[in-house]
Amino acid sequence: MSEKHFVHIGLGKTATTTLQRFVFKEIADSSGYTYLRARDILDYVDALENGSDISPIALHAKALVSCESLVGWNPYHWKAFADSNLKYFGADSTILLVIREPSAYLRSVYLQECVHEGRMISQSDYFKSVAPLDASLNMPQFNLEQFDYQRLIDLYRDRFATVAVQKMEHLTDLEFIDGTFKITPKMSEKIIKILENNKSNRAYSKTAVNLSFALNKLFTRSQTSRRQEPTEITPFRRRFHHRMWRKVVQNVIDKILPYEKFDLNWDGISDFDRDRAGQQYKAMPKCQIFRQS
Repeated sequence: MSEKHFVHIGLGKTATTTLQRFVFKEIADSSGYTYLRARDILDYVDALENGSDISPIALHAKALVSCESLVGWNPYHWKAFADSNLKYFGADSTILLVIREPSAYLRSVYLQECVHEGRMISQSDYFKSVAPLDASLNMPQFNLEQFDYQRLIDLYRDRFATVAVQKMEHLTDLEFIDGTFKITPKMSEKIIKILENNKSNRAYSKTAVNLSFALNKLFTRSQTSRRQEPTEITPFRRRFHHRMWRKVVQNVIDKILPYEKFDLNWDGISDFDRDRAGQQYKAMPKCQIFRQS
């Protein structure tokens, strides 16, 4: 690998856990790169998400960075985050971006931000079609109007020397890895096995989602009846730590009861053309590597 930074910016919910824990770590260890995750650049990530001033820094001469928060969970912030990443990492960095079938991505990111973490936010409160969004609400929001993979790719192509874009569904093809890191055949074989053997946790079922909202409603009523002061954290999230609840769901509820996959109420997301987005995604190559001349 050449002497430059490699920065994996996301997206979240695109096999990021496997890539971070196993694949990128393996590549960094074997190539002499300093491997940095979110906890290693925490000050920058906090400044990015809070809209604070960003100052460029001197990273290790050979750094491989992976943090899905770098791209921004809300498309409304994609441009601002791209500008900050340019300032922080430098234009000669190689950007690594993994994308996913749009409908599946929206479903997964909604479950992650609004249910799995215990916030219990409805679809109508999360998916928005106007900008700017209401920052005073102090909760995750997703701007559908600016959700466009080509827009995201162009934001980084305009700013960085090299941008590698990989579809999550074809990660095991290793075009994304081979085209940027130039790894050995032996390493390629090892990474393929890692990707095939490490499967992410199954998302909440439809039953688990409905039960989570029902419990949150119950505890909200309980809090109101005792006239407690409102809190930024939902009663459900405060009383049942979201990680513990998630273990109960995945290890008990979704194993005992018949599993029915949760899906979004697409009729309630009128500003998103699901079919059009799916066709555009289907027409995109499995892997694209853009290099400025």
